[in-house]
Amino acid sequence: MSREFFKGMTYGWGSRRGVPAKYFKFLDPALAATITENEHEFVLLVYSRAYARYVELELTTDDCLFSDNYFDLSSDQPVTITVAKTSLSRQISLQEMKQQLRLRSVYDLDEAAKGSVL
Repeated sequence: MSREFFKGMTYGWGSRRGVPAKYFKFLDPALAATITENEHEFVLLVYSRAYARYVELELTTDDCLFSDNYFDLSSDQPVTITVAKTSLSRQISLQEMKQQLRLRSVYDLDEAAKGSVL
C-alpha cells in the first residue's frame, strides 16, 4: 500500500493486489477502532488484522464528517481519522460515538452476497 503526503497530511493512497479484483479472496480483516476525544474532535485509530479494501466508516444514528470515510487498510498501517465535533448532527458523548461507529469493507459485501439468492 502506498500513501501520498503533502505538508505532513495524507492526501491519497492506493494498493495493488497482484491479481484481478474478482479473483482476490479477502480474509476477515476484523476491523476495529479505538476512539478518544479532545475539546474539538473525536480521534479514531482504525486498524485491521488483514488487508481491508474500501473500509467504510459511518454512524448508525447521527451524521458527521469523517476526515476520510473510504480507504484501504493494511494490517501493519493503522489509519487515524478525525471527526470535528462541529460536524456532528447533534452533540454526542464519547460513549455514543463508540456505540454508533460502524466499520465495514469489501469483505463484508462478499460475506453478505454468500447468503443471498440471485
